[in-house]
Amino acid sequence: HESCRSLHRWVFCANAIASIALKACSLLPWFAPVDTRPRWAGLASQAYHLVILMLNFVFFGITVYRLIQSGLFQETFEGADVLLATDLAVASGSLLVLGSCGGIWHYSDRTSKLFETIASLKAYCEMNGIRDSWGKKTALYTLVMMILLPYVIAAHLSAEAEVYHPLSSSAAVFYLTTIGFAAAVTNLFSAALLVAHLAIGLSLMVDEFAVQLYQSVADHEGEDYEGDVDVDSIKGRWRSICGCMRKTSH
Repeated sequence: HESCRSLHRWVFCANAIASIALKACSLLPWFAPVDTRPRWAGLASQAYHLVILMLNFVFFGITVYRLIQSGLFQETFEGADVLLATDLAVASGSLLVLGSCGGIWHYSDRTSKLFETIASLKAYCEMNGIRDSWGKKTALYTLVMMILLPYVIAAHLSAEAEVYHPLSSSAAVFYLTTIGFAAAVTNLFSAALLVAHLAIGLSLMVDEFAVQLYQSVADHEGEDYEGDVDVDSIKGRWRSICGCMRKTSH
């Protein structure tokens, strides 16, 4: 029982960390987009999203500037091409992620759809007794992210210090780039975590439906069970799963 309690505490903590990370990266709003929330809550979430978006734009702009600089002064910035290409890919990916999870013009619509999808998954998993399995599997992905993310940031910082030492180039650019990369790569890791959460939830839903359907058929194997199987209920559950899949794909 003690080991079970420890496992539940770990799962709860891991999923709480994942939720905070998604909100800190502005992939999810800090305040749920529901009709009962005050107007200032939605504006605060959107303002925070714009700040994170601008930070990533600054990182993208600095990276492009450094790429041009590297092309003009190969002897000064020798060996920086791979690092800058990585920075540009990370910055571009982070901007695409932020745009798809909110953006500037359709923030409310996109966050509402995302919250509705997550709420539908939670409700289905809770109703069919697979919420704990979902939590345990997503907690494992959170653990992997917590291990890999600091390593990636530290490796980039080490490479950055070798190529652009703060004493031999602009210290402001060095620190802005380091902060920008850390924010952008955290966005990408958090987006991967969000996709993993949704994919695991959908997978468990389909698996649970298939098991229940198989058991229903197996219990009446060789019998005329047409009147014993609730076909409308099965169709309804499958439509719910398809609805979640459509919302997730958007």
